[in-house]
Amino acid sequence: METSDQELIARCLDGHAQDYRFLVQRYQEPLLGFLAGHLRRRDQVDDAAQETFIRAYVNLGTLKKADSFFSWLCGIGRRVALEKLRADDKQRKLMKMSPVKTNQSVSSDDYELEKAVARLPQTYQELIHLRFYSGLSCRQVAQKLEIPISTVTKKLSRAFVLLRGLLRQETVNGDMKK
Repeated sequence: METSDQELIARCLDGHAQDYRFLVQRYQEPLLGFLAGHLRRRDQVDDAAQETFIRAYVNLGTLKKADSFFSWLCGIGRRVALEKLRADDKQRKLMKMSPVKTNQSVSSDDYELEKAVARLPQTYQELIHLRFYSGLSCRQVAQKLEIPISTVTKKLSRAFVLLRGLLRQETVNGDMKK
């Protein structure tokens, strides 16, 4: 049986720091997807995830509801991403003054999808990350969020409709730019 987030957090706070790796393993992929939707460049995502996990570990004692670890982690990730974007903007302004040109990484289809997911309302983002990036079943998502499975499926369905619209909009806007 899988150890719950609450148990792992309690063990970490009781001096078993090595158990934090299980939380990292559990939430690494969902966090990477979440951050990819918030950052402009793919190469920043891994750094932001590492920074997020470090900050979360250092501040683990401030977490009020252990069963909300992933939401809390995403909040930290959002702040880290914002800091990286601000730093990137400063760097871009400096680069405009410099004659040296930079290579921007090419966006993949996955990256475009992650960006679209990031534009969804927070409740839909969390469901998609838990369902598809964490690989949880709808039943497991319902249990984790303590909501009925019918609510999970209904919200996922709404999220898909919104996501399709966002992706179509990106396709049309992208085609118009070319």
